[in-house]
Amino acid sequence: MRRINRPSSFYGKQMPEYRPAPGGLALYKVRPALITQVSDKIDIELEGGTSKRVRPKDITLLHPGPLRSLGELDPPPGDVTEAWELLEEGETHLEELAELVFGEYSPASAWA
Repeated sequence: MRRINRPSSFYGKQMPEYRPAPGGLALYKVRPALITQVSDKIDIELEGGTSKRVRPKDITLLHPGPLRSLGELDPPPGDVTEAWELLEEGETHLEELAELVFGEYSPASAWA
């Protein structure tokens, strides 16, 4: 996915926005989706190998990738308690939260 220069706000923190691109991880109806192709609509692969063509507004991008398959989304080991203590009174965005809990911002940590 390519970064858009315009930042968005998530709980008061700025998180970069990304454009859909093949190999990206998206959220579609509370489930993970692998972006396989982008044109006027976005082709996604869902769990179980089902493919679907959706509008850009129907998904939420979670990570730019690269992700080859949804089978790669096994959660990495992490320390949720430590991250919770660090953020107890603060706000953050998904990228920073994944880095605090799992030590990296990857498709698997973004989904976890």
